[in-house]
Amino acid sequence: MARQALFGNGGGHGVAVTSRCASRSTATRFRCSLTCTYGAAEDTSLQFAYGLALLRSGRPREAAPILEALLAAQPSDELTALVREARELMGGR
Repeated sequence: MARQALFGNGGGHGVAVTSRCASRSTATRFRCSLTCTYGAAEDTSLQFAYGLALLRSGRPREAAPILEALLAAQPSDELTALVREARELMGGR
């Protein structure tokens, strides 16, 4: 039986993932939770956190489409800045 770790959001909710996911980067753990948790792929707060984790872990090419989709659905100054940052890190694409 695989050992499980609980990653919470501070509000008493968490996502249980196997230790295989727990040993990976934050961005990879988010990807595991998004694919393993029912409804998580449609949860914009999780998508935002995943995009931000990708961006902060030096993976702007993966972060950009997620952040751009969120920006298109719900424009905000914060998302605009994050999309701009991702594009700059990718060389202005």
